[in-house]
Amino acid sequence: MRDDNVFDAWIDLNNVSDHTHELLEALARHYEAMGALLPDEAAEEVRDVLRKVDAEAWARSFGNGEERLAETRNQVPSVFFKDSLDRVDNLYFELGGFAHALYCYASSGMVEPGYRDTTRETMSTWIEGWLERANRIAETTPASVHSLDFFRLIAMGANARWALDNGRPITGDQLAALSALARNEGATSTAAYERVRKTVQNLVAEALGKSSNKDLEVLPNRSISPASAISWLREQAPDYFPSMWALPEPIQAAEAEDETEAFVFVPVASAHLHVEPKLFTPDARLEEGYVVGASSKVIGDYWEALDALSHMRAPRFRHPRAHAALGPLACEDSWVRVPRGEIEAQLAALATPGEEHVDGPTSEIVEAIKADLRFRPLALGHSRKLFRFQSVRTGKAIAVEARKGPPVVYVARRDGENLPSLASSARIVGGAPSGRNSNLNSIPTFKNEELLAFRPAAASDLAGLLDHLSAA
Repeated sequence: MRDDNVFDAWIDLNNVSDHTHELLEALARHYEAMGALLPDEAAEEVRDVLRKVDAEAWARSFGNGEERLAETRNQVPSVFFKDSLDRVDNLYFELGGFAHALYCYASSGMVEPGYRDTTRETMSTWIEGWLERANRIAETTPASVHSLDFFRLIAMGANARWALDNGRPITGDQLAALSALARNEGATSTAAYERVRKTVQNLVAEALGKSSNKDLEVLPNRSISPASAISWLREQAPDYFPSMWALPEPIQAAEAEDETEAFVFVPVASAHLHVEPKLFTPDARLEEGYVVGASSKVIGDYWEALDALSHMRAPRFRHPRAHAALGPLACEDSWVRVPRGEIEAQLAALATPGEEHVDGPTSEIVEAIKADLRFRPLALGHSRKLFRFQSVRTGKAIAVEARKGPPVVYVARRDGENLPSLASSARIVGGAPSGRNSNLNSIPTFKNEELLAFRPAAASDLAGLLDHLSAA
């Protein structure tokens, strides 16, 4: 059976980006050769097409492909490709996405993107298209342009797997390629291939010779039978992955009629750079409410916010665990089912938030400020390790962030720099939103302001500061 979670778990353990570097370098070198052969006007047209490959990847990441095109006007292709690969997910390049899909199939037998309703015939057509393109790249790219060591290994492995999937024999080199790709991560498989290749050559020689040790069934043309190849691969460590796309789906027993449950369809914010996909569940609430749409509309009620998203042509929402600089996150086309009971349980938990347990110096300092009638507490927000207070008289704020040992206490730099004892012992925290707790940024007097941060050992160390913040 196909297990959709296997692909994600496997991909987390493998480096699949090296092939994109190789292919883009080869593309840039092809241009350099063409640029020397073509008239300047024709060469510039080719250059514009080549730049677009980079700009499209840039646009998918940051939405400013036009700016990226202008930025690359005076850069040679190899430079702007390298620059983008340092900053942009390689899978956003169409060429990288193709090689990634080919690598997944060659090394693990997975066909991605593949969904439970994707037929075997459709996936078979995809694989044949990948192989045709891969073979064309390998055949038409001279080694003098780029050796493409890793990509050629991927192409060899993919062709070998396709042959085995269809009951055809493979060569010794193809068997070595499959073994190296299955046992090694990313481009490290190229060095492993040379070692395994020598082993397979010895096994083929033994099978054709008089030796009684015949681990492989070798045909007269020196090819290896599919059953023998698969048997040998499965003896390797870790086990050789069978082609998961070709395995039949299990027949599921029909659910009993009384096993029913209400479900809610919710949108899913697409993965973006280091941000994982986010479901629009009650934990997407920010301090001010649910922030939805390109205009960042704030809605206090979850069900009302979900209804608003369902009527948007391109739904978006912000999530507290995604950096504020990303803004509202664009959603995938498909929505997912979530049990209504889970949604209602999350809403109930939000309606009666529990107090975060803290002890030691943090507890002492927080309780001391709570007991000071000159200060009122502010809502905890989505981070319950940060306690925020505001002077009733002056509106100046103080925040306490729980840590192991003494907590970190924050005040606005402009509110505390005139207090010598504080200014001499505190460190300065920059005013940019990045790099600091987002709950600090939601305090009005802290927003876009530099902060002073220090770690008092006891509540008594705050007495002078609290007096200072309360003074007019």
